[in-house]
Amino acid sequence: MSRPYASLPGARIEMRPFAAILLPGAVLALSVSLVPWFSALPLWTCLIASGLVIMLSARQLWRCNRYYEGEPVAALEFDGEHWRLELVAGPGLVIEPLPNPLVQPTLLAAEFSVPGRRARYRWILPAAAVDRERFRRLSRALR
Repeated sequence: MSRPYASLPGARIEMRPFAAILLPGAVLALSVSLVPWFSALPLWTCLIASGLVIMLSARQLWRCNRYYEGEPVAALEFDGEHWRLELVAGPGLVIEPLPNPLVQPTLLAAEFSVPGRRARYRWILPAAAVDRERFRRLSRALR
């Protein structure tokens, strides 16, 4: 899938955990982990269910934006024409955005594929994590 990017300036996003993603995710995970305690389940079932929810949520929040097929991601870059995923170790990958990204005034969420591979890279960027101009450029590039 090709898109007419030529007129758009580039942008680079360094990958790091964003507080705007981590805090709401942690609050949601803790809220969900309390649900078994309000049911008529035995104590051991509540402990196991709550523990699993917290562990799995913590793992997902930790990995958000940071890994592609087990490799740490250094940055996501858009040069005005191509999207590129830079890995910490090894060469970067040219990636293609999949259709229908979520582009909101306060949040970008997109899924990318690497030509020739089945794995996909899911990416979330809150507007508060970058300057306004860079967020606007990335929003236009994803539309």
